[in-house]
Amino acid sequence: MRLRHLIRRLKKHPKLIAELVPQLGSAATGDDMLARVRRSQRLIETYLHRFGIARKRIYPVWPLAANQRGDAPGIIIRARSL
Repeated sequence: MRLRHLIRRLKKHPKLIAELVPQLGSAATGDDMLARVRRSQRLIETYLHRFGIARKRIYPVWPLAANQRGDAPGIIIRARSL
């Protein structure tokens, strides 16, 4: 979901939260990878907060082995209800 679309949806429905789920790709999960994931999540958190989304509605998910797949790494951003 694109960030601007997510922001509109979160503003329209105040009971939704933003979940930031990392997709690690095929790289080994080390301290460097975890630091890059957290940095990317923090950048997205700051962007959402700048556009009026409360920090308590933003949930970064910690990278797990289940998030490691062969496709390209990135962060999936989705709106979910509590």
